[in-house]
Amino acid sequence: MMSSGISDEHLLYGSSPLSSSMSPTRSQLISGDDDYYNPQDGSSPTNNLLHNPSTEDDEKGVVKTRYIPILTRILTALLAISLIGVVFCVLPYFAVEAGKRGHINQTLYWIAGCFVLITVPISVLGIVQHLVNWYMPQVQKFVVRILFMVPIFSIQSWFSLFFHSASPYLTAVRDLYEAFVLSSFVYYIIELCGGEDQLANKLRMKDPKLGQHNCLVRSQCGIWQMGRPFLLHCKYGVLQFVFFKIITT
Repeated sequence: MMSSGISDEHLLYGSSPLSSSMSPTRSQLISGDDDYYNPQDGSSPTNNLLHNPSTEDDEKGVVKTRYIPILTRILTALLAISLIGVVFCVLPYFAVEAGKRGHINQTLYWIAGCFVLITVPISVLGIVQHLVNWYMPQVQKFVVRILFMVPIFSIQSWFSLFFHSASPYLTAVRDLYEAFVLSSFVYYIIELCGGEDQLANKLRMKDPKLGQHNCLVRSQCGIWQMGRPFLLHCKYGVLQFVFFKIITT
């Protein structure tokens, strides 16, 4: 009797208008209606508004978009001012003082340092801009490799003026990177032309006479067939240069 009374109460509760109003409909469950309120799980539209994580994320996003560009501009301005002061004031002063003492090598070293401090930040800025705007990685990775030539070559030349004993080793590093950049430049041109397949199709439509060499090298190279064979011959030639460049270095 007791169990039947409890079940009757549950049936009455389930059929009451209050419980039916609290029960979600099929459309509310599917659409995720925010007006549905269930007192058993403690959720309500008011609590959702008070504790909405999206509002906190929006506030953080506003702070980032408002203050980070300002701090970036301030740091860039301070760095530019300090760099200009070093290039046009400090290094020329050292060069003049070294020239007065008759130290010609130090004078050349400080003068070259002025140009290094001008070229390196500009090239690094270009590299950073490519890395930040990384929209075409298949092409930009070769551009970044080529742009790295400027700081590597300039720093190597600058150090060679002062460290005479280490100059052959620094020159070897420069030559190795030069060979690497040359191969990267060839692949950069291939990517700009649409890739190997598209470039091979374009070469196939060219005049076959373009694959003929002059009489001096015709006996060694022969006639290159236009299309993919022509492209492969070009790649082989570049790789041979890279290999012999490394060996001679």
